[in-house]
Amino acid sequence: MSNIKFFLDKNGVANLEFDLLDQKVNILSKDVLAELESSLNAIDGNKAIRILLISSAKKDNFIAGADINEIKDIKDIAEAKNKVTRGQNILSKLANLKIPTIAVINGSCLGGGLELALACKYRVAVIGKKTLMGLPEVNLGIIPGFGGTQRLPKLVGATESLKIILSGKPIDVNKAFKIGLVDLISHKEFLEENLTKFVTEIIEKENKNQFLVNRNSAAKKRFIFESILLVKYFIYYFASKDLWEKTKGKYPAPFYALEVVKRTYGNTYSNKGFAIEVEAFCELVIGNICKNLIDLFFISEKIKKDSGIIGKEFDFKEYSPKNAAVIGAGVMGGGIAWLFANNDINVRIKDVSQKAISIGYNQIFKVFDQLKKIKKLTKSQIDIKSSKVTSSLDFNGFANVDFIVEAVVENLTIKKNLISELEKKVPGNAIIVSNTSSLSIDKMSESLTYPERFAGMHFFNPVNKMPLVEVIRGKKTSDVTIAKVVSLAKSLGKTPIVVKDKAGFLVNRILLPYMNEASYILQENNDIGLIDKLIEDFGMPMGPFLLADVVGIDVGCKVALLLEENFHERMRVSDLLMEIYLNHKNLLGKKTEKGFYIHENNSSTNLKINPEISEIIKKLQISKNITSQYILEKDIVERCFMIMINEAARCIEEGIVKDAQYLDMAMIMGTGFPAFRGGILKYADNIGISKVVENLNKFQDKISQRFEVCDLLNEMSSKNQRFYN
Repeated sequence: MSNIKFFLDKNGVANLEFDLLDQKVNILSKDVLAELESSLNAIDGNKAIRILLISSAKKDNFIAGADINEIKDIKDIAEAKNKVTRGQNILSKLANLKIPTIAVINGSCLGGGLELALACKYRVAVIGKKTLMGLPEVNLGIIPGFGGTQRLPKLVGATESLKIILSGKPIDVNKAFKIGLVDLISHKEFLEENLTKFVTEIIEKENKNQFLVNRNSAAKKRFIFESILLVKYFIYYFASKDLWEKTKGKYPAPFYALEVVKRTYGNTYSNKGFAIEVEAFCELVIGNICKNLIDLFFISEKIKKDSGIIGKEFDFKEYSPKNAAVIGAGVMGGGIAWLFANNDINVRIKDVSQKAISIGYNQIFKVFDQLKKIKKLTKSQIDIKSSKVTSSLDFNGFANVDFIVEAVVENLTIKKNLISELEKKVPGNAIIVSNTSSLSIDKMSESLTYPERFAGMHFFNPVNKMPLVEVIRGKKTSDVTIAKVVSLAKSLGKTPIVVKDKAGFLVNRILLPYMNEASYILQENNDIGLIDKLIEDFGMPMGPFLLADVVGIDVGCKVALLLEENFHERMRVSDLLMEIYLNHKNLLGKKTEKGFYIHENNSSTNLKINPEISEIIKKLQISKNITSQYILEKDIVERCFMIMINEAARCIEEGIVKDAQYLDMAMIMGTGFPAFRGGILKYADNIGISKVVENLNKFQDKISQRFEVCDLLNEMSSKNQRFYN
């Protein structure tokens, strides 16, 4: 049996059809590449073959890329060089065939799959949502290694190729055609007919066919624009500037890719260019960042396949309600309603006043307007999706609702009363979820007759951008309810992580102690800018004080106080945060235009530190007998992240989340913990659990019982264990 089938018709048109055995998608493993090489050897010089098509028998998939397991297993540069050079050579053999070659792309064409398509002389693509083309290698901490950095710029130019290579994001079929990545696009129904015409044109007119004429014309225009006018140097400059702004230099792969393109694009030597690509690939693939990002890829794939219930299958493949509702039409409620409408689900929003509902509508239209500006959606598409949204001041229309999200103010009594009333207004099979960030699902469900169909579904703000959803399981929540909520979250494009119902759930329980510790440090050394800079240098998207301003200091304090109530002295809220929360209602962050920073005109650039905070700290130090002191930069970073590791380990110890992998993914997606470090517990492994315990003991002795080491870390240290094997 073969993974690649060969067909030859009487007109001399050959077809290599990829169809990997027992696989849902095609991948370019070493065995598949070997088969491809054998096929190409047989084709080369066969005078009966006039033209070669390369296609896929898989639905919605051309070739998904190289085998990531093989990439992960690479241990040293010699092994890396051997593997990637072999792949390059096989695709170069395809590129050097004397007969015309056509990649027929129907579905995803990514990584090594696109590099194979680029090695063909022509590309034809099927119009459809599933037809996506890209080079996502930078997302795995590497660069394209099978010639992508060489062939793509030559085909479409520096500007468009760098957008694809440096971002790792795929483009759709229309964009691919517009930039010249594909020569012809066709609806599936007319593919055979259009492909026949395409092949005829190529055979009859050879190198003078209209497709090559168009391609050569575009290349001449680019040459004048990029080389003679020296524009390509500006392209490289702004690409580098953009990378620094987005990555802060923490992710080396896109910088390597940019450097490879700069050194090789437009040069006449081909073999040297491919060698430069290999050299860069090999340096990256053996690094820790690459290994961490590949691990995260596999965790993501694992979560995608997880039903949310261990060891159980359900009779629905995908749960998607016809009619949803959101109660509470604020910014969060509006964001959740947008999410339903954007996924073509009818949604009804309810609140106590028309003014409140208008806030929800404003949020919906704001997000749609952003998508229109970046050309993700057209006006007509937005009009259709917006028509999915209706509103009400009462429960009118709720008799037909299948799924309801409660998103009102974070007050347990209000929520309990609301969902109790709501339960009587909706069908008996409807699922009710609360978008609470910290309140107990079990306590809320006490007011319900059917608590088995109630769960938590904690979205993160802004809903349209944050990928994580915490699915909170109460003691009485049924398996079916959890499985349906998980399935729905996935269909909405989110990553669901199932967590136990305990104060703060998972993300806030780990995040708030870190932010609280930063404020303890601040009230001791009074340097907002330094602390935020050190934390950003570590890799967090923003420092704890800017984050507090963005979230709202009052919002953060409410959650922190709930954690203090449940975990007592270990999570006692700092004097500084309590002082601001209780006595400075004008300093709550971005929403009041002042907090730890001054936010003039809602600007997020060139922020100035608020001098009022310094005055508050000085008074606190006197009234609370807090000693002002110099704290080593190393200790500032370690205090923030050691306390985070300790709480994360407690969450594993208590079974709050399935395992360390899921916890790390939640923290990356929910807080922006740096992916290049692999997650908070992967970071702990890399430090060494014994070193973590040593640091925590040091801070416990010198500073506070807040750092008392949890039992799990002590046990792991004594047994020399890791979170990841």
